[in-house]
Amino acid sequence: MYTINYSLIKDTGEELLYEVLVNVSRYEHVAPNPSTYDSDWDYHGYTDIDWDIVRTTCTNEDGNEWIVDDIDAELTDEDIEEFNEYVTQHLIEILVDEERDYE
Repeated sequence: MYTINYSLIKDTGEELLYEVLVNVSRYEHVAPNPSTYDSDWDYHGYTDIDWDIVRTTCTNEDGNEWIVDDIDAELTDEDIEEFNEYVTQHLIEILVDEERDYE
């Protein structure tokens, strides 16, 4: 499991810090292989990942902390999209770094 910190400034100007504990259920990183023409994905390489939120806590500027039961209910559609991209990108960076450490 991995912990990702995500900061969000609400429309009111209040900054919230989300600490998200995630479980990666599937991860596949395929390095580019320019000698194959089977598909553009194989040629350029790709990374695919599936993850689930285990627990989310939120802390506001005053230091008040609470457990977030439903992150989708807390964020706007635009914020959810940005949140998902942020978490996915950070997980990929962590996992790729872990792969390098084992090489």
